[in-house]
Amino acid sequence: MLSSRRHGADAHVRTPHRAGTGARIGALVQSAAALLWIAQAALLALAVQRLADGAGLDAVTVPALGFLL
Repeated sequence: MLSSRRHGADAHVRTPHRAGTGARIGALVQSAAALLWIAQAALLALAVQRLADGAGLDAVTVPALGFLL
């Protein structure tokens, strides 16, 4: 933001904006979402592999419930 108190050569210099708490919280939420996606992908792969091995519905119930969380 330009400061109206500056005069002369420094009048055009902007004060650097620091990342606030909101940006840090956003980064934390984004990281948590990425980690959650990895766990969901693993559960989905496990369920698909069990179905490919010929297991029944009871073998994929737990991974399916974990995926829904």
